[in-house]
Amino acid sequence: MYSPALESALIGCFGGLFATLCVYPLDLVKNKLSAHVEGDVGDRNVGAPPVTSSSVAAAIFKEKGVSGFYSGITGRALHCFVEDFVFFWWYSSVKNYAFERIAKREGRARHLTVTEGLVTGAVAGIINNACTIPLDVVATNNQITSSSGIIVSPEHASKVKAKTGLTATVKAIYAKGGIKAFWAGLGPSCLLVINPAVHFMALDQLKRSSRVRVTAAALSPLEAFFIGAAAKSLATSVTFPLIRAKVLSMSRGRHDLGGNRRVIRNEGFAGLYKGLGVQLSRSALAAAIMFTTREQLEKLTAGTLRRLKDAAVGAARR
Repeated sequence: MYSPALESALIGCFGGLFATLCVYPLDLVKNKLSAHVEGDVGDRNVGAPPVTSSSVAAAIFKEKGVSGFYSGITGRALHCFVEDFVFFWWYSSVKNYAFERIAKREGRARHLTVTEGLVTGAVAGIINNACTIPLDVVATNNQITSSSGIIVSPEHASKVKAKTGLTATVKAIYAKGGIKAFWAGLGPSCLLVINPAVHFMALDQLKRSSRVRVTAAALSPLEAFFIGAAAKSLATSVTFPLIRAKVLSMSRGRHDLGGNRRVIRNEGFAGLYKGLGVQLSRSALAAAIMFTTREQLEKLTAGTLRRLKDAAVGAARR
């Protein structure tokens, strides 16, 4: 039986997976940079120039070459696939439910308002976080504990030479804090539901505006690319301090915003935005690729469903 929510989830997760694979090196550099706090006890970079995205990338390349930029990609790809499937399933389900309620209450169908769109995205995001954050914790720790020439936090100083990999990372997380350690960063993650909420609200508004302007039923790949990038850039700029707080919490086994207090103490308020440039590049590019891929997959799916429907009607007439 056809399910719009299932179709949206499958299209979303495959689009997201493709985007993640394309921008993974930026994701790796961003997480290593976000997890490092200047002047931390045990920081072997004390006295050296501040750690930047360029220095992190140079250290990775010096130690492992190009292949080093794909360390930990298996865990991140798994997390991305599951996270996007769960999010798009619930986002589509909640959105369709909202449409039905509005149509029933007002006697006509209409688009969601900005507030309704934000609430829809937030509800889907909260459900998504509760289900998938353990995969995010494993993927993030697997990235930042890999050898890179830079100690990202004192907690990981003894692990740089240790065996890395998903299994080793899972064991290390469990040894550090038990089962609850897999939900480290849940507080910042729940606050971060505003990110996909703002993203998809902006996406819907820009998409609708573009379609009105060009009077076309579907966006071109180029329009989809730039609309996806613009929407994600807005969401990322608004929520970046929480994005960094989440990485710090996951890398230290915390559930609150304590990492940001350490950042402010050691790096000043500007430190809350350390890594924003690489995050904007990564997020905007990934969102643009994902949205473009989704648009093309939706066209392909719509065409396939139409042909199947026509074939079924033709068979029934015969």
